[in-house]
Amino acid sequence: HRVFYQRTMKLLVLAASMAVVIGTVHSISQLSQLSTQERRSCRTRDCAFFGGVCVVGADANNCTGQLVDAGCGGRGCQCCIPEPTCNPRPKCCPSEGFFQMPAPSNQCFKLYMNRSRNWTEANELCVGEGLRLAIPYDALLLRSYIVQRFGPKEFAWVNARGNGDQYMWQGSETSSAYPFPIDSPLWKPGVSSRESDNYLCVVLAIRGGAWKAYPGAPYTSYRCTADFFTLCELP
Repeated sequence: HRVFYQRTMKLLVLAASMAVVIGTVHSISQLSQLSTQERRSCRTRDCAFFGGVCVVGADANNCTGQLVDAGCGGRGCQCCIPEPTCNPRPKCCPSEGFFQMPAPSNQCFKLYMNRSRNWTEANELCVGEGLRLAIPYDALLLRSYIVQRFGPKEFAWVNARGNGDQYMWQGSETSSAYPFPIDSPLWKPGVSSRESDNYLCVVLAIRGGAWKAYPGAPYTSYRCTADFFTLCELP
């Protein structure tokens, strides 16, 4: 299980750093010129999944895209991935400060760790940047990636909060609000329905001890006035 987990995390880091999405168009002519040493000394492994080839030596110097130290086997081998050309669907993830999760969600996130904010401030920050507080498609995968890449010292606010009756993922101009059931297995043990008051908001539990203690439960709730990091999403 440890080997599988480590390999999965390497794939996630590779995918996010390249901002590769379904629908990306790659230049095959560029890659065809980089095959000589790849056939001789490199093992492709996961590099090809992201539209690249494994290169070494002179071939690496001829790579016109980006070189990544992951996805290949063999001494000195790197994955050469051409610059992507994005189709309208799905959207491309901006490179500055963002990271992207793999298919099927292809969600694009930005984690603000420069200072802590309460939920209202976090929501205003996201909206002001043309984003929204995150509504993760796969919270377990997202949390694992964030912990591995950033090692955050605080939790991070996400989109959901209590309304006095139940927890709700907040609506937007293009979508309606919908419930976050209290019996979901994604809740940290101990969160109950009586805690869904409107002064409680939801965090992604990315701080060290929490994700280690409850690896299958990425969410818990805190007073909305508490200060945590902000996790925004490109809607």
